[in-house]
Amino acid sequence: MAGCGAALGPCLDGYHSAFGVLKYTNPIPIGLGGVKFLETDWWVPPMFSLAAVILAVSYPVLDSLFGVEVAKRSPSGPWILSCIAYFCFQYWSSGLLFSQGASLPTINLSLAVTAVACVALFDRTPTGLVMAIVTGVAGPLVELGLLLGWPEVTGSKLYSYSQPDFA
Repeated sequence: MAGCGAALGPCLDGYHSAFGVLKYTNPIPIGLGGVKFLETDWWVPPMFSLAAVILAVSYPVLDSLFGVEVAKRSPSGPWILSCIAYFCFQYWSSGLLFSQGASLPTINLSLAVTAVACVALFDRTPTGLVMAIVTGVAGPLVELGLLLGWPEVTGSKLYSYSQPDFA
């Protein structure tokens, strides 16, 4: 799971870099034959790797705690890949909306609506609802730590947003 997060995370974050949502302080271009596919930074793969492991460990624990039926605990491979594709679409569309000049409230509303739809379509369990809320809160808190805490400790920024929600 860690490897999946490390591989997928830079691709997803690469959407935001490509659409101008964010800019890495020390970007690392990834490409082949002189063609750049995406831009990332050294800390992105480990960060997404950690997130994937936390998700992978949390689901079985919460499913057991909430008494989720065994049949609902093991979705098929195509179902899982469909959900991941949907999440990738959310990431991509948020960057696209930004690049097209959509307002931050419009982008945030779009993300909220598609997040609710994701839970409704792919995971109607108590675990899915709890994890959607937890990731919706924890993700921005981690970003605040990276944007505000990291520079306080190290004296350098990892990245910045083109139009931050707040300064």
